[in-house]
Amino acid sequence: MCNSSVHQAVRAPANRPRKEITTSSEALTIFDERTSVNLFAAGRPVAESAVLELIRDAEEAPSSYNIQHTRYLAATYQVLKEKVKAISYGQEKVAQCSAALVVLGI
Repeated sequence: MCNSSVHQAVRAPANRPRKEITTSSEALTIFDERTSVNLFAAGRPVAESAVLELIRDAEEAPSSYNIQHTRYLAATYQVLKEKVKAISYGQEKVAQCSAALVVLGI
């Protein structure tokens, strides 16, 4: 993905139209459809642009007092995903995924 093994992603360009949620039922539907992915296609990397888009979306989410107090790291190299796995209660899926996104509070 990049020259460094873990990088702090900067804001990705806003290149995708945002869907406006107009009712609470629309928001609840989105929450209900959320899933946790546990199986990954081995050897199938995720595009850097997709990772940056996910981070951009997370950065744009509201935060307490709008202080935007989080930073994001993307671990794409296996040795780093193993380190993230070690501090993620040993979840194997952290080491198996293409990119482990780490959310840091500052």
